[in-house]
Amino acid sequence: MAPRNIAISEELKTALQNSVARHRAVLRHMKIMQQVLDSNAGGVIALTEEFNRLSRLAQEHDATLPQLLTQTDDDVASHTLFKQRTELLNEVLELNRLLLPKINGMMSLISNELSELKNGRALVSGYKQAAGPNGSIVSSSA
Repeated sequence: MAPRNIAISEELKTALQNSVARHRAVLRHMKIMQQVLDSNAGGVIALTEEFNRLSRLAQEHDATLPQLLTQTDDDVASHTLFKQRTELLNEVLELNRLLLPKINGMMSLISNELSELKNGRALVSGYKQAAGPNGSIVSSSA
């Protein structure tokens, strides 16, 4: 069924427009994340944090949609904005399915590297020599 511009309330129209805009932002950001992950460049943590922020904003906004959708008698599913939103959500889900294993792998590598660095620091600290009674490790024999 092709999208149609059926009559819906202004409130629902605005809510759907905002939802589409927020999910477009999520999708754009996910595509940037995909490029970064594919090139093995740094910045994965910052990108993941921004993705989480954008996703949270979209979810918070979308929490109002079920109530608005139940207030209409029209076939909202055939409305152009609703179709756009559905297509965006499908793209987000597909890209998420592709990105999640890459992100988890990168985070695992970062976690492993941090652990190795901490172990190396502990090892190096074991080589520190204790200072003598007068604060010097060099003894003088005259």
